[in-house]
Amino acid sequence: MPRAPAANRWSTDLSLSFDRNAWYKDGSTVVEARGQLRLRKESGAPAALQGRIEALRGKFGYYGRLFEVEEGRVDFDGQAPPQPWLNARGLYIERTTQSKIRVQLEGPWNKLKLSLSSEPPMEERDILSVLVFGKPLDQVGQGSRDAGGAAAEKLIAGYLSNRLRGKLNLDILELEPAGAQRPGITVGRYLTKDLFLSYGIDPRGQRDLGVEYTLNPRWSLEGKRSSDGRYVLDVFLRRGFR
Repeated sequence: MPRAPAANRWSTDLSLSFDRNAWYKDGSTVVEARGQLRLRKESGAPAALQGRIEALRGKFGYYGRLFEVEEGRVDFDGQAPPQPWLNARGLYIERTTQSKIRVQLEGPWNKLKLSLSSEPPMEERDILSVLVFGKPLDQVGQGSRDAGGAAAEKLIAGYLSNRLRGKLNLDILELEPAGAQRPGITVGRYLTKDLFLSYGIDPRGQRDLGVEYTLNPRWSLEGKRSSDGRYVLDVFLRRGFR
């Protein structure tokens, strides 16, 4: 019977647990997670991974928009080689209409299914139109402006955000082009594992300073101050899979 290659003749049984401050970063995706995993491998056999990783907070980019992670988990069922199963949902709120758009990802890692939903309910083409143009497709007309040009500006802004974020060592960078309802720039960075600072400015010189402090994996405080002296303080409760 042939022996396994030398590189595969190792064995282990390793358990890993992390409650927070474990980050996944890839382009516009920034997610803090917790989880419990067990890695087992017999000599000459493929490694098997069992356990769950759960998202605590984070953001990811889609169609040039930044979605906030509402729920998310990756499950490993002990198969060898590992076959992770993803179930995640993100929320984007369009500033002008306050339409809520959700992206749902579900399925095995190599065959993920993506679905879109919204509040109020819209067809998928209208949801995509809101992401690109800021309004449903039937409201996009040539009377206001060249919609194609506006869409191009937004897509380019999303692309530039991804490129600049890494070069400037920022965790968040949002660019809203001049054709948007609220044009401007917002930058943000985690100063510590619990403290996030953001700063935004628009072409009129209106500035907003935001601070988010995580009290624990489920509760956080968010404060904002604008250049006209207004203060806002919010308390947020995060939900997760159980």
